Amino acid sequence: MSGQIPLPLVPGQLSISAINSYLGAPSSSERKLSTEESSAPNWSLAQIFNSEYNSTNIPLVGSSNLPRFQMSDLSGKTFGIYNSPARTILYGSTWETGAIPTWIGYLGFGTSGMFNPINQGFPVKVIVDILQGDSRVLDLQILTNDEVSYTNIPLNSSGSTSFTQNVAAIRLTGNTLAESIINLSVYPSLDGINSGTGRHFITITLPGELDFPPIDDDPKQPPNDVPGDDTLLP
Repeated sequence: MSGQIPLPLVPGQLSISAINSYLGAPSSSERKLSTEESSAPNWSLAQIFNSEYNSTNIPLVGSSNLPRFQMSDLSGKTFGIYNSPARTILYGSTWETGAIPTWIGYLGFGTSGMFNPINQGFPVKVIVDILQGDSRVLDLQILTNDEVSYTNIPLNSSGSTSFTQNVAAIRLTGNTLAESIINLSVYPSLDGINSGTGRHFITITLPGELDFPPIDDDPKQPPNDVPGDDTLLP
């Protein structure tokens, strides 16, 4: 199963209704292509995909941030999970963390300010499935409209954990001796109900506790040291 699902690369396959479906809104929803600004949930496509940092403001067409804006410019645009706050590189469909059992993913449409660095009010559906591990020793946290304060989300002890919130970033932490494997799916859900055809699916592996060398309960005596005698041998 692929990780991210981008908008069609062929410009002729794009339409306002298809993009609405990608975003998780009814195909008949009001959606302007142009740089005209609107309010949630009827943002224009320029606002969703090209907003200035930390806002839904649109750069001037012709500027370096928005050289032009037409339907074909949206080809290949992707909603997904990025591996840094800069939101320039998407995760693939699998990820295995290093020695520290913590994973962080940043949601968004690339560098658009709609999610960067906080969520401007765009609902996201999140589904978490634990394939291996124990929900009691796994922590799921999200960032919404605050850059630093994570909110805890309780994980179901059996079955999937599913919720829809204005998520900007997701953090998973394992606190167990055993390895944990988690399936994570995120969908844009602009109307707060529908799951968009845009989706990112990733399988995350968190390692168990680090293996440290055993502690020697009977350390070796230093050379030439006679137990019980402080006099060194010649």
